[in-house]
Amino acid sequence: MSDHWAIITMIAVKPKPNRKPPHQVYLYKRADLDKLREDLLSFSNRFPQSNPLSRSLEENWTQLKEALRGIKDNIPTKMTKENRSLPWINRHIQMIRLE
Repeated sequence: MSDHWAIITMIAVKPKPNRKPPHQVYLYKRADLDKLREDLLSFSNRFPQSNPLSRSLEENWTQLKEALRGIKDNIPTKMTKENRSLPWINRHIQMIRLE
């Protein structure tokens, strides 16, 4: 025998999952590649002809941002949903938890 006593504790803890908020996902497989190629080609022809060296950096950046926004219109998007299922909680654990 030993002179040590076993310490037994019971803790009631509810796990609080770290859930991701819904966010936008690009669907590249459904992109309109012909229109995308056409937009990129037109921008690549138009930008150097507009003499970017005579404009400020801010104006060139604005022109590039507008071109990228136009390109983004050719790629459809969808919103993800919040995943409420917890992979470590199965039916058996749920039944114990509800008792």
